[in-house]
Amino acid sequence: MNSAADGQRLFFALWPDEALRHTLYKETRRAVRASGGKPVPAENFHITLAFLGHLDAAGALAANAAAEATTGEGFDLVLDRMGFWADARVAWLGAQTIPEAGSRFAAALREALRTRGIAVDIRPFLPHVTLARKVSKPGSLGTLRPIRWPVREFVLVHSIPNRHTSEYRPLTSWPLRAPAAAAAEL
Repeated sequence: MNSAADGQRLFFALWPDEALRHTLYKETRRAVRASGGKPVPAENFHITLAFLGHLDAAGALAANAAAEATTGEGFDLVLDRMGFWADARVAWLGAQTIPEAGSRFAAALREALRTRGIAVDIRPFLPHVTLARKVSKPGSLGTLRPIRWPVREFVLVHSIPNRHTSEYRPLTSWPLRAPAAAAAEL
């Protein structure tokens, strides 16, 4: 992290690879257009695990230490529902079923952050990809084909605000253990 001395706005996330990012965009673009909202750039698609806010260099080191100390099992997430949050005017893509391994991992990461003095949201893990903001026609989202996301790592992301949106830059990634089913086959 080269600019950590000046402080950074950071969060931990699940970050799709390019093929999955393309699938997410392709499968949701019709709904995003119909929503009348401002599309989130596909390169910003992610699922937030823990928002950290603005951290100085010591806070960034503590966040990295928390990530190093957190272990979890990989899991498959099936994104199979679109929704709308009226208060935020946000259209999103989420999962009807949240894998237990995902909930356990998100809770463990948040606890590791809290023990290192970093305040994080205490709400349960609700995995979703924000698709559009300032949505004016939420009833137009429609349906979609389920999209499988094999989650095998998590990343620390730097959020860089600019004039119209934010640019997200992954800084570091950490692997998750092989899922139990896959490990049993080895």
